[in-house]
Amino acid sequence: RLSLCCMMLEPANLLILDEPTNHLDIPAKEMLEEALQHFDGSVLVVSHDRYFISRVATTIVAVENKKLVKYQGDYKFYMDKSKALKEKLDARSVKGVDRIGSAPLVDIEELQRVAKKKSFGGAKTANQVTRKNKGIKNAKRNGIQ
Repeated sequence: RLSLCCMMLEPANLLILDEPTNHLDIPAKEMLEEALQHFDGSVLVVSHDRYFISRVATTIVAVENKKLVKYQGDYKFYMDKSKALKEKLDARSVKGVDRIGSAPLVDIEELQRVAKKKSFGGAKTANQVTRKNKGIKNAKRNGIQ
């Protein structure tokens, strides 16, 4: 945070920010958003934080089919205009599900119970096997068969 603040105080006409919100809490993100909204120069931001982009960006430049495509507008404008992105996102969505409420329910307790049943010993019996092998080795060493 301190580095970001120091950088923001230096006079500049171009800021290049790579994932600037990654280690910031919510109040720090809000301060960064406000500072970038009032910044007089150009800002190049690479971020996966869609909310942050929608609050800060006025122009979106996207890489589509190995070319840069410029969208004059915020993130919502970009989403509305970018047909390829919209098709990609629609292809990822689950067909026939309009809302999260219609998604199938998963019984977590049942999954945990089944996972316990499928346990093949693992760490519980590993120590017993080791002790058994040591006993056999000691018996052979002592001449007991």
